[in-house]
Amino acid sequence: MVRIEGLKLAPGQDEQLLRGKAARLLRVPEGDILSLQVLRRAIDAREELHFVYTAAVILRQEKAALRRVRDRRVTPYAPEVYRMPEALAAPETPPVVIGAGPGGLFAALVLARCGLRPIVLERGQDAVTRQRDVASFWRTGVLDPESNVQFGEGGAGAFSDGKLNTGTRDIRHRWILEQLAACGAPESILVDAKPHVGTDMLHVTLVNLRRQLLDLGAQVRFGHRVTGLRVRDGALEGLEVSSPEGSYVLPARQAVLALGHSARDTFEMLHAAEVRMEQKPFAVGVRIEHRQADMDAAQYRRFAGHPCLPAAGYKLSCHPENGRSAFSFCVCPGGQVVAAASEEGRVVTNGMSEYARDRENINGGLFTYPALMAADILLYQPDYVPVGSDQKQHVELCRDVATRFNNIYGDVFKIPEPYIPKVGARVMSLVSPENKMSKSDKDPNGTVYLLDQPDVIMRKFKKAVTDSDTERCVRYDLANKPGVSNLMSIYSACTGKTFEAIEAEFEGQGYGAFKPAVGEAVVETLRPIREESERLLKDKAYLETVYKAGADKASYIANKTLRKVYKKVGFVAK
Repeated sequence: MVRIEGLKLAPGQDEQLLRGKAARLLRVPEGDILSLQVLRRAIDAREELHFVYTAAVILRQEKAALRRVRDRRVTPYAPEVYRMPEALAAPETPPVVIGAGPGGLFAALVLARCGLRPIVLERGQDAVTRQRDVASFWRTGVLDPESNVQFGEGGAGAFSDGKLNTGTRDIRHRWILEQLAACGAPESILVDAKPHVGTDMLHVTLVNLRRQLLDLGAQVRFGHRVTGLRVRDGALEGLEVSSPEGSYVLPARQAVLALGHSARDTFEMLHAAEVRMEQKPFAVGVRIEHRQADMDAAQYRRFAGHPCLPAAGYKLSCHPENGRSAFSFCVCPGGQVVAAASEEGRVVTNGMSEYARDRENINGGLFTYPALMAADILLYQPDYVPVGSDQKQHVELCRDVATRFNNIYGDVFKIPEPYIPKVGARVMSLVSPENKMSKSDKDPNGTVYLLDQPDVIMRKFKKAVTDSDTERCVRYDLANKPGVSNLMSIYSACTGKTFEAIEAEFEGQGYGAFKPAVGEAVVETLRPIREESERLLKDKAYLETVYKAGADKASYIANKTLRKVYKKVGFVAK
């Protein structure tokens, strides 16, 4: 089989034309193409708008064609197929999946396919009942805290846009799409670069997926909320469950926690039970709304309104020099902003669209990094915030937020000061000195990690970019010699030497002597960190006591600050 990328069709052109285009690219008669399967379809609107296809082709003389065609768009193709785990005998005590959102449902499906007859516990209601409860909430404002946009069959995604694209490369992604299509989702999700189902189609899909689970021997219990764990000698024995019929203990040896992000009471229960958890990063922002027609015109230009084109979306990512970055998330073309609260007295919004995406507006979440950073800083009442020079703007914004809050509600927050070292406040990449050194650098030689081995560090510095000047002298000149200036800053930070002293030390020696010297200075600076890290990582018990004590201390400080905020603003703390 042969994979062909970059086949283009104009809007309205029949996909049957792909065979002819593929034949011309492969330099074979069209009759030599035994089959053509579309693998991926995307829209390229950067210049002249086209649909761009990736296809898998079966040829009569495949090897000969591959030898003949010298085009990077043509490659051998062997489809990756997700293989289910082997079926097992059903255990006496079945595994339990807590939560019937996407993660829970597909975990249950895999377990059921393996013959393990899982039990799914969902605090909310089935899709049909939930639709009625949500419609009532939107109409009357009366919230059912156990059946709403967040809780119920399908999770929060059941009342959202239904986008299925992800940046994660995983062989199971295709398998998941196939299961959804088999349960009634549009088959277009199997090929579209940005697959979309829509709320209306999702509800049909969810019901069919549940029927499949039941046919495989699984149980799905709606209105059943886990309230506690039964643990003996570090092993799970059972789950305490609240249900409409009363409370009971469900025997359980294995449980999959698929809680989503809104079951705060369950997370509190897990924390009280000393289940180890890790904080997940989050962003703070707003949901914005614009006219869909304006977005279509901006993206599609003269093709705006063409019946073959979907409602246009967008992706925004902005990183200005002042550090106040922003990015979009969960854009819903042709959709609507919906109320999505799951607790009384709380305001939550989400974006939702149906399969047709034919509403007047487009909406999306706009998140800003500085707002999150300000919250992280102010919660712990610091006097100083150690930052690089590029993050000074974040601290300034944090100071603005704290000052404004204090002026309105009275003194609550300390006004922090940025702590920026005179040297080494902004370390640049070793291979691209115009860019900041970062773990996201595509070239691993550009970044030095604290736990890098000495030989790795030395190799990176020996390959470090200096400058293409003719004098090849070690001299600090940020404008004309950025590479050497960056290395001098690193050397100064490690040794404490001034730039003048460094220039004198390496006068007449050139870059060949300077770069290894910088590498050796970094090796010696990082050696105690690396050796101590290696020692501590061998003592897991000690590390657990340290981070637990740290978590307790951080929690105490954070809660103390939060109580002050609640009191000043007039919120009633739980």
